[in-house]
Amino acid sequence: MTKKINGGKNGLADWFGRLTRISLVLLGYRADNVLQFQADQRLQVDGDVGPKTRAAMHTALVALTPGEAARPEVNVAR
Repeated sequence: MTKKINGGKNGLADWFGRLTRISLVLLGYRADNVLQFQADQRLQVDGDVGPKTRAAMHTALVALTPGEAARPEVNVAR
C-alpha cells in the first residue's frame, strides 16, 4: 500500500515515528518515553523502536479493548 501511495518507502520513517508517539500516549506514556515502555515490557532498553518494540506496542494496544485479543480475526503483529 505504501509503495502505491508514496512511490516506495517515502515517508515510512515519519509514519513509524508518528505511530510510535500516538501509541505511547494511548498506553499512558509520554510521547517521547520509548525507554520507559521498553523497560516496562522487559525489552532491550535502547530507545530504538524496532520490530520487537512495535509488536509489544501492538499487543498492549489490543489489550486496551476488553475481549479484542480473544477475537479470532485479531492477529498480534510479531
